[in-house]
Amino acid sequence: MTTYENPIEVVPARDRGAIEEWLVDKMASIANLSRDEVDVGRPFADFQLDSSVAVSVTNQLSVWLDRELPITLFWEYPTIAVLAGALPGLALPLREATHQPSASRLGQ
Repeated sequence: MTTYENPIEVVPARDRGAIEEWLVDKMASIANLSRDEVDVGRPFADFQLDSSVAVSVTNQLSVWLDRELPITLFWEYPTIAVLAGALPGLALPLREATHQPSASRLGQ
């Protein structure tokens, strides 16, 4: 089980439909398909989603959702439909701020 230091909250604002649309766009781009050719019930592997691409897409999705996501996300939830259905209900930690003031600037 993954341990997180950040506060945990249920994924906000992005509903199943928005997440599914984001994933369809991403898989279409990766597999060089039109959006209409992306079947949300097909396994991610069918869209040329190997481990290095999965890590990249997980990071992009994490930024879009403003949540930390497990690196195994696309193996735990193997299709767009399954992942889009699961994410809105998952309790995931907030991402840490990427731009934090340096220690030297805090005293000013």
